[in-house]
Amino acid sequence: MWASTRLQLAETDESRLRATARDTQARVEAEFADRPWREARFDYLSAQRLAGRDEMLRLMRAVNVESPVSTVQVRQLLETAVRLYFELKPADASLFATDGELRLEVRDCPVYRRFVAERGAAACACFARRDGWYEALGKQMWDEQEANLAWGDPYCRVTIHPGPLYVGFGMHRQR
Repeated sequence: MWASTRLQLAETDESRLRATARDTQARVEAEFADRPWREARFDYLSAQRLAGRDEMLRLMRAVNVESPVSTVQVRQLLETAVRLYFELKPADASLFATDGELRLEVRDCPVYRRFVAERGAAACACFARRDGWYEALGKQMWDEQEANLAWGDPYCRVTIHPGPLYVGFGMHRQR
């Protein structure tokens, strides 16, 4: 169940933002569809990060919020972006706040179905897209993939951490 913190958008704004994101995603996917993954991976992930940044900036303009944002606005904007841009039904995802972190769980993901299940990729590039969101928010954040539909788990679970990424022994971005 979605928390009550998501932002309310006018239906026309929501439709426009969703359509723009869909067009951008289709363009990015088409641009790299015929290239071998080893060759295209870095360029594809960079394009996803830029697309994510632009998505979040458009959302922030639509709700009249400027960067840097408050902690409350971070949660509101991330929850709204997940619902809006990943086109999730409320019953398919949950966002929880825990000790300054956010945990996202997605049980039925259209991005996974389209990109991983249909195309046979090992995982989707949602993390690169989210990295673009964090950049637009003006916050240092990183996320940790704890479960993934592509790994055979019943859902994707990502914990979004505030602050810079600390890389040390035992610290991994994905399990």
